[in-house]
Amino acid sequence: MRPSATLARLARFLSVALVATLCVVAAPGIAAPKVRAAGTGTIDYFATTTTSNYFNVAENSTFDNTGDFTFEIWVKPDNTCVTQVGCMFANKENSWEYGLISGELQYALTNSGGGWNWYGTGFYPRANAWTHIALSVQRSTSTLRVYVNGNLFTTIVSSTTVPSLGYNANSVFTLGGRAGNSNTTERFSGSMDEVRIYSNVRSQANIQSDMNTYGTASGVDTTGLTVYYDFNVGSGSTLANDAPGAAAGTTLTAAATPTWTDVKTTTSTYASTLISFQRSYIVSSGGWTVPANVAKVEALLVGGGGGAGDNSGGGGSGGGVSYITSAAVSGVQSVVVGTGGLAGTSNTDNGKNGGSSGLGSTTVAGGNGGFSSSGLGGASVSGSGAGGRGSTGSSIAGTAGS
Repeated sequence: MRPSATLARLARFLSVALVATLCVVAAPGIAAPKVRAAGTGTIDYFATTTTSNYFNVAENSTFDNTGDFTFEIWVKPDNTCVTQVGCMFANKENSWEYGLISGELQYALTNSGGGWNWYGTGFYPRANAWTHIALSVQRSTSTLRVYVNGNLFTTIVSSTTVPSLGYNANSVFTLGGRAGNSNTTERFSGSMDEVRIYSNVRSQANIQSDMNTYGTASGVDTTGLTVYYDFNVGSGSTLANDAPGAAAGTTLTAAATPTWTDVKTTTSTYASTLISFQRSYIVSSGGWTVPANVAKVEALLVGGGGGAGDNSGGGGSGGGVSYITSAAVSGVQSVVVGTGGLAGTSNTDNGKNGGSSGLGSTTVAGGNGGFSSSGLGGASVSGSGAGGRGSTGSSIAGTAGS
């Protein structure tokens, strides 16, 4: 049986779709990627651990964070993580720690006297979905800011929960667990990637750049970057600290070899190969390396959808859509996958816009957020559907989709 004209065409081109996932279809016969050393690779790997595994390293002053600091991570907790009592992202026991407590993102910052407790942020990450989380601590004002997918989710000002001076407990630092190997009930279960710690308060603009950009790429502000685990080693059980001038003794070792997975997944069909990107592709080379046997792409670009407004507000619109039938590509193409906008969290809080998606120089905007008490839905973007109106907007409809 002869392949259809469509399949024959796809065998000659590479096809890309940017949605909350980025998909690429390529001609068959693409060589398998080679594992590279951390900081030098073209493949964006992440690590998956279960409650039997974690990364840690002995006490090191790099992890003390008694002053200002910002912690960032791409994380995809599984169902076990969001339902168990404790699921730790990062921990320096009796100094500071972040994780999920019964599904809620919580934090504990020890004061100068050694006292601490867990406090909630009100954010509950979705299970089995990638989320970028950043928490910045500004000691002088006792302020904690929580960013989700680059959006400011909440600001907490409290001298009790955010002490003006931290505490160094002289303990091990652990990713995916608590107190080294002694606590077996609060280990992380799911996938993590791109862990960064800065010894300063990172701005929202920098955080938005960080979630889609390699940590030491040209033009990136690395001021205060003391810890950077890119996870791109792709094999073994160690994570080197790729921060500029990284301190000795900050390489992490896993209790057992984790599962290493490429952010992009590959599925072969009859006459083509579909490559899907779960999120932005973050590697030192600058993006996705186009296979040598591919000269053109077919691309479907879809931005992240807008979030809904609070207080019976309107729904967010779908992300912008652009279809490219054929475009020449070669070398390295940046891949940015727009995330969905956050929903409003207070009576007058509108939904946040979705993130833009892009392949190389081609971009498409994210959807518009819905409005809160007015009930107006988000306006359509580049051919997307508009958001529906909320119950408070009985006479107000979202802008019609084009």
